[in-house]
Amino acid sequence: MDLLLNRCSFVFRQLRKEQTPIRAVNIKEIFNEIVSFLNTIDNQSNGLNVIAIVCNELASVNTLKIFDDPVIIKHPLIIIIGRTFEMLLTKWNYEKQINMEEVDQNCLYETSYLIAYLCLYRNGKRIGFYTNEINEISYQKIFLTTSFFDKVARLIKDLSNNEYEPYSVKYKVADRLVRLCRKLNESDVNLDSVIDATIECLSSRHYLTVFQNIDLKQPTFNPKQSFFIRECSDFIIKYTFKQQHKVSYNLSKIMLEYNKLIFKKHLPVTLEGEVLGNCDRNCVTNREPKGARMNAIGCHIKLLNYFALLPSIRNDFIPTAEATNHIIDKILDILSTNSLIESIMNNQQAFHVDVSVISYSITLLYNLVFHRQLFSILKANKRLLDICLRLQMVKDRSIHFVAQTLSKILVDQTNIDDIKQPRRIAKAYLYYIENTVDEPTQTHHGIKLDGVFTNLTTIIQNDEVKNTIAEDEEGLQLIAKCAYDEKFDHTSIQLPALDVVWSVIFTGSGHKAVKSEVTDISIPVSRSSSSLSQPVDLEFEENGHQTQSVTVDKHDDADHEEQKYSLKLRKKAVEVLNDDEQFMKHVTKLSTSRNIKEERTANGILWRLSNEKAFIRQKQEEEKKEKQRQQQRRETPKTKFVESEAIYQYVNGDYRWNLSESKPIHGLTISYSYNNKELCYKIYNTLQKSKFYRVWIGKENVYGSLPKVMAEKIENSRIVLICMSTGYRASQSCQAEAEYAWKRDQSIIPLIVERDYNPSGWLKAIIGDRKSIDFTQIDFDASYLELINEIDKTVASDSN
Repeated sequence: MDLLLNRCSFVFRQLRKEQTPIRAVNIKEIFNEIVSFLNTIDNQSNGLNVIAIVCNELASVNTLKIFDDPVIIKHPLIIIIGRTFEMLLTKWNYEKQINMEEVDQNCLYETSYLIAYLCLYRNGKRIGFYTNEINEISYQKIFLTTSFFDKVARLIKDLSNNEYEPYSVKYKVADRLVRLCRKLNESDVNLDSVIDATIECLSSRHYLTVFQNIDLKQPTFNPKQSFFIRECSDFIIKYTFKQQHKVSYNLSKIMLEYNKLIFKKHLPVTLEGEVLGNCDRNCVTNREPKGARMNAIGCHIKLLNYFALLPSIRNDFIPTAEATNHIIDKILDILSTNSLIESIMNNQQAFHVDVSVISYSITLLYNLVFHRQLFSILKANKRLLDICLRLQMVKDRSIHFVAQTLSKILVDQTNIDDIKQPRRIAKAYLYYIENTVDEPTQTHHGIKLDGVFTNLTTIIQNDEVKNTIAEDEEGLQLIAKCAYDEKFDHTSIQLPALDVVWSVIFTGSGHKAVKSEVTDISIPVSRSSSSLSQPVDLEFEENGHQTQSVTVDKHDDADHEEQKYSLKLRKKAVEVLNDDEQFMKHVTKLSTSRNIKEERTANGILWRLSNEKAFIRQKQEEEKKEKQRQQQRRETPKTKFVESEAIYQYVNGDYRWNLSESKPIHGLTISYSYNNKELCYKIYNTLQKSKFYRVWIGKENVYGSLPKVMAEKIENSRIVLICMSTGYRASQSCQAEAEYAWKRDQSIIPLIVERDYNPSGWLKAIIGDRKSIDFTQIDFDASYLELINEIDKTVASDSN
């Protein structure tokens, strides 16, 4: 036996070398010798010892692809290892009837290590070099049978009912196997029995016991604590998203009861290393490393987050009238701890224990704030807003993201341009989208993807947020994927993703050069330094031909550079989306949807991507032809009219009509947000009563008119009335209307229809220095009279 083991050890050491002469055929020979030895040996202990040593050696060879070879995978030794493991696991499940020797425990430990390693890291599908046929044989198919999972479930269930020494091999093996199950693809295996057993573990008294027994000086978890506190919780969070209601219903109330005892015991010594309990003055402040204790609290709060994701379970977090030191108060205590805040200010590692605890704590409050009653409780607590403002300064992007979003929810921020650090928060949103789109749970760090999009549809109106997302080509592609991929919920993810895309392609709105952008202009970036002392003429070109020239003074140079950059981002975003065939196919399909919201959003996107440009070019061609016809009429000689030679003669009493005496009818378009429909309809109805105005306003639905209909109405109008409000600023349809009128040089009269509203962002850029008429500060008749005067002035100015 020693000779065989020495030979095995030599070959396996050779495998660890980068340039090894060992091939699959050599491994096969060694495996054949081991199988032959096992078939002839009389002493079972020796056989188990050989298997344990071989498994230990093989699991340590963790960088080689030689184990992917079908010759190795299908070798009888691999089958023997799997059957030995199941035999030992069965024996251990009946430990009261069958004695488990030390050699048995050691072999079970080593075989579980190798099995977990092979199933996780040497389990890829192999494709034939010449045939392209997929070889479906894998370690998972060999080891992870229904019988395997049933035996694992029995082991876990045993640990929920019986207590063993903290460093027992049982906890080590169970910890490893639960971790293996957590990393498997759910579509490949059925883990229902393991899930049920794990729920029993978490709801058992042992979960609370392991918390109570954490030593104050303990730096890391022992095997028992690791199994109950970390692995069982992580497995439930990862694998039960489809059964989340059932699991949360069974566990949440128990965990919240346990939480009272856990926080009571550990928070006093965790927060800032303060004096334990009610120590007297001779008691020494605990300055020991937080270690296992802080890790345990982080894992527990992470599990509470899992429950808080469900609206129905959030009711369990509502404090009762007689409750003192409620969980919300305790979480706020954690978030207010100066030593923790100082620690996370200097650390941003994902696995740093202080970062983890603060991150899961603030995320728990974020998830609870979506419950109406809990929102009122949290909003009334002045500490929370101060905490959020402080946490916005930390390095960790998850904490910053949640703190920023939560503070926005709490203060009901209406001015979207007041967002602090908009570029950083936009990158955080992209980070969460990237880390959730491929997750089966569509959750990352306690934040669900639908919640990310719910908030993103609001802050996307910030110009810097738009620019940041437009800059990130991969991020924009991910958002587009969320809009069309069928695995995402249509209402909570796909439609909000479409809204985000619609907003992003408005990047650069309100800039001077946008008017020329519709003809595919390109603005030269380079400029000699000597030219900055004089006004600069910038040539706009299309296909090599000059189209127009704009003079830019040196004082406007920085603003012009920003305009050029924004236009560049818009063009890039349009290219990315136009190149995404699946996205374009999906949007085109939605453009004929019976759902008005879907139809308007899809048509709005298509309008921005291509239809608007084509429509404007068509109108420009029509205008060009009309000018040519007018020029021809002017150049054609006119016959002088002599009244005395006319075939008719005026007689006394004839009246000669003077057409100049009648006032012309002016076409007006009212662009408004449906949120302000009452006041805007009043303006419309009053204008309609006058015989001098032909007024158009879209009344058909809350989502605005079809883009082409809107454009035609603006083309046929002399003046566009823009009814400014918060809702107007946030609406893509309104932005499309305002920008189209602005691009086409239509006369614009801005109206304020929301009290104390000041235009910002793209709306302010389009309105410029035009005088606004406020319909909210003075009586309606006075405002209406001011509007009529402004219309007359505009018409007179246009005529001149």
